[in-house]
Amino acid sequence: MFDSPDKFIIFLGSTQGIGWLLSFVQERSSLYQKLSPSGKQFVNGLLCVGLPLLALAAQLYVPPEFWITINPWFAALVVGMGVWLGSQVGHAVDRKLIK
Repeated sequence: MFDSPDKFIIFLGSTQGIGWLLSFVQERSSLYQKLSPSGKQFVNGLLCVGLPLLALAAQLYVPPEFWITINPWFAALVVGMGVWLGSQVGHAVDRKLIK
């Protein structure tokens, strides 16, 4: 799915990508958790509008050569994220099995 950074940027410009990114980051952010409900709503609204605009700007104005240059680094990042996610799932399952 994310075999190149430009495809990931396109994903982040979609409703699924924004929803995933916001829920992932916001649930883990102590700063976000300290906000009032109206503050959370405001920040979430800004990000829901701002992220697709940033993704579009990246697609339109970043030269294709840049995406080609960072492609190997992005691939390594995706592998690292996959390993991290797998370890988190394994850790959660292991903890339940031990109890």
